[in-house]
Amino acid sequence: MVAEARALLQGLQRCLDEDVMQLDIEADSLILIQVLQRKIETPWVITYEARMMWNILDKMNYVLLHTFRENNSGADFLANLGCESKKKFNFVGVENLPKKLKVMYRMDRMGIPNVRFKKL
Repeated sequence: MVAEARALLQGLQRCLDEDVMQLDIEADSLILIQVLQRKIETPWVITYEARMMWNILDKMNYVLLHTFRENNSGADFLANLGCESKKKFNFVGVENLPKKLKVMYRMDRMGIPNVRFKKL
C-alpha cells in the first residue's frame, strides 16, 4: 500500500506540475481509494502521502475509481519497469510506449478485457 500511495502521489505532483487538472484516477487498492474518498481512517503508514494527495486533489477536478487488478495491467507494467530499470521514463504519446504496453493500451481502447492466467 505504501508503494501505491507514493506512486500516486508522484503522479499527482507531476499532473500539477504539467497543469493537468482533470483526472480519472483508477487504482486496484480499494483501501487507498477509500482513504482518498475519506471513507475510512488513514493507515498510519501512509498518513503523510494521504495528506499530500488531499492537498493536491483539492486543486483539481477528479474522479476516484477502484479497478480490479486485471484492469490495471498497464500500471503494473510501468511500475515493474520503473523498479527493474531504476531509470526515469517519460513517454509522450502512444507511439513512444514499449511494445507490450502499446498492445495493452490498444486492447483497452477496443474494450478487450485483460485476462490473467495462473499456473497451477
